[in-house]
Amino acid sequence: MYMPELPEVETITRNLNINLVGQKLLSIDFLRKDIIAEKLNPVSEYLLLGESIIKVFRYGKYLLFQFTNNYLMIVHLRMTGKLLYLPLLSEEDKNLYLNHKHTHVIFNFSDGELLFNDVRRFGKIYFSKIDNSVTLEELLNSGPDALSENFSKDYLYQRSQKSPKKAIKTFLLDQKIVAGIGNIYADECLFLAAIKPNRAAASLTREESSTLHDKIIQVLEDSILSGGTTFSDYRTADNHKGNFQNKLFVYGRAGESCRICSNTLESIKIAGRTTVYCPKCQI
Repeated sequence: MYMPELPEVETITRNLNINLVGQKLLSIDFLRKDIIAEKLNPVSEYLLLGESIIKVFRYGKYLLFQFTNNYLMIVHLRMTGKLLYLPLLSEEDKNLYLNHKHTHVIFNFSDGELLFNDVRRFGKIYFSKIDNSVTLEELLNSGPDALSENFSKDYLYQRSQKSPKKAIKTFLLDQKIVAGIGNIYADECLFLAAIKPNRAAASLTREESSTLHDKIIQVLEDSILSGGTTFSDYRTADNHKGNFQNKLFVYGRAGESCRICSNTLESIKIAGRTTVYCPKCQI
């Protein structure tokens, strides 16, 4: 399974911003109630009814919907969750989606429906009230977003030096250190930075850490421009596949030739995650 990471969630966020901002939430149909979970400042989901969306934004792998009464709906897609926006379709076309066995929540807006579809049922939806005394990092129990100003070169280097036993890939996957990077993009960033994924995070020099930071930003932004990566379940909010899978250097390519040096790519397990790297390019 391939969990949506920062680029996939950002792609969905941008699409929903175009389609949902200004729309009023009329009703919610829960076909599965256990999809609701609680974080700080939990509120009833029904307090959002009659309110309009001000903006849709992202933090790490979370989508956040802000309403006019300063309440938030927070969605974590997890493994196979999808948000699909249906504009005013014909009843026949709409029913194909609404009656799908993996559709668990239907948000009825003034100009269309937003569906939460999840095959594996790991995804969660949270309802919360904005509290200016609580940061998003605290609310979501996360580190700085990987594309935020708080995720600086100094931050990355200083945090890495505090992890003498943690592999650099495991370090990047820790959402409490940096939010948004998952298995796909950790492999890609480390390859482009020429860093072997099982090296201790604290072994990175300041120069290596700076290069890694640059590659993290580069890879994430490039993937966003390509609509994210689709191997199986991931779709954009308008039900399109991403294209970044066609540009991957190492992820999912164990046993194939390195695109840089033609050496055979190898696969190892790091913290239970399949990890692909080039033994020649990465040191």
